[in-house]
Amino acid sequence: MIRIVYILKRLARGIRRRPLGSLFTLVAWWFALCQLILVFHTVTVAGHVKEVRGTTSTMIAYLAGAPSQGAVEEIRWRIAAMEEIGDVVFIPRQAGLERLKQWMGPDNPLIAGLDPGVLPDAFEVTVKPLFSGRIEDIAKRVAAIADTTDRNGVAVSDIAEQAECLRTLGRSLEEAICRFHA
Repeated sequence: MIRIVYILKRLARGIRRRPLGSLFTLVAWWFALCQLILVFHTVTVAGHVKEVRGTTSTMIAYLAGAPSQGAVEEIRWRIAAMEEIGDVVFIPRQAGLERLKQWMGPDNPLIAGLDPGVLPDAFEVTVKPLFSGRIEDIAKRVAAIADTTDRNGVAVSDIAEQAECLRTLGRSLEEAICRFHA
């Protein structure tokens, strides 16, 4: 049996003998308890967040070749007509290079002197939060529209053109690395 009266007498005696030390101990225990509650709350919230899929999903659809303005508008209209799509923004090659410079820094030697012709035209496609769990299916459907790819590069429409672009990019990277190490 727990002797509660004995424990309370000992606590009262300690508070009478060392009131300041007891106050500091009480404050320390209070902070420790608050931190413990905060940890449990954070873990609970993190568990809920992990169960809910992302609320903003954006993918980039790269266009093959250099389509005409009419073809770009047609592709944009067809992608925007999908019920899962929230927004479609066309990103021409020059704007893509500007975004790359903004992302990597304007004085980054890897992109200094990079020709915008190496980069493909693209669409930035935003998926509505309600459909973010079906992003792979949506990406396949977007890729099927007018010869686009959803992620890892330009759809191959002309192998020679793509090889030349890669050679140009390789030369640019080689020059940048040489300048960086010099």
